[in-house]
Amino acid sequence: MIYVMGMSHTVCLLRAVAAGHALELDEWIHSKATEFTPMATRPGMLPGDVINSLIISDQGWDNIVHVLRHPDGRRELQGHPGYIGLLEQLQPRQQEAMLVSILHGSAHSALSLVQHPQPFDFTLAGHPELPFIDGAQPVAESIVRRQLQPYLMSTIATLALARVALPDIDLVHVFAPPPTESEAEIRRVPEGFRQHLDHYGIAPLSLRLKYYLLSNRMIREGVAELGVQVDFVDAPPQAVAPSGGLKGEYAFGATHGNDAYGALLAAQLNQRYLERH
Repeated sequence: MIYVMGMSHTVCLLRAVAAGHALELDEWIHSKATEFTPMATRPGMLPGDVINSLIISDQGWDNIVHVLRHPDGRRELQGHPGYIGLLEQLQPRQQEAMLVSILHGSAHSALSLVQHPQPFDFTLAGHPELPFIDGAQPVAESIVRRQLQPYLMSTIATLALARVALPDIDLVHVFAPPPTESEAEIRRVPEGFRQHLDHYGIAPLSLRLKYYLLSNRMIREGVAELGVQVDFVDAPPQAVAPSGGLKGEYAFGATHGNDAYGALLAAQLNQRYLERH
């Protein structure tokens, strides 16, 4: 049985597999549910033709989990009672369940989609294929890391607490889709960025990719630093262009995948579940 908890990037998956009505992207922010809800899926797409999902948005859970650092160096995970209760529902089902996180995932876009008034760029270690923008102000990777870190800690801490509460469950975190190649699609559905995009324009894909890749790297590093085991699922290869960006035919708007992307993601999760269970 697959259980999915997530935010806006969960919608394309649910829409792709739903046997009946599924959320529109702009509806996810109204979710107040505090328990997993079973939903029938199209035959053969997921195990048992059902998915149990929870969209986290308007429950009042704030950042869900915080990491408290004590003067003696100890770190303490402090979770919202609603989230702790959600995990407790799965404790008796750990052997047969796969818990899929599609939490957050938009920080890199919020920080890199719009062209900065003073164009800047950085060199991302391990990715020499991503060019440096001509004439851009150079900044150190460490500065971009400090910019991203506050936005990623909730994801890292939420995954860590899930592992602590559910030591035997198959725990997976799905990364958001990469930045889309299609500037036309970004402008077609600019989400909350319309005013800034109209004024400043869209940042080069190479910079957006660096933010995306670094964000994912920092989540992996942060989980490892806390000493917990989580498996990670990258974007479906079929949806990724040679540039590393999301192909236009799999994009919805400025930052999300569409239903076709969700179908590829469902196939990844289904295959993984069948291999592990």
